[in-house]
Amino acid sequence: MLAQLRTHQLVDDQAFAEYWVEQRQTFRPRGARLVKAELARLGVDRVRAEDATGPLESSAAEDAYRAAVRRAQHLHGLDERAFHERLSQWLARRGFDWDTITTVVARLWEESSAETANQ
Repeated sequence: MLAQLRTHQLVDDQAFAEYWVEQRQTFRPRGARLVKAELARLGVDRVRAEDATGPLESSAAEDAYRAAVRRAQHLHGLDERAFHERLSQWLARRGFDWDTITTVVARLWEESSAETANQ
């Protein structure tokens, strides 16, 4: 039965994985690590998940930034250490790697500080 569905291209794990990654990037950005785990939980094999999440590596910083902008606004009144800690942990829970997190949190802190200075 499953072989017949695949023959008629009604079951395509690669297409599903690519669709899932595209939706994640567009509506709820997540890091590649978390998206791979989601795909595994949905039954997509590791090789297909790796192939589908490849583009996430190149856009990780922008995805993390888009995901964190609103959260950073909620953390506006915190001191620098608390801001960095809370936002870093929030992004880590969404599957972003630490290099990306460090860059994005520093960028958002600078923007927040500049915004405060201009007021």
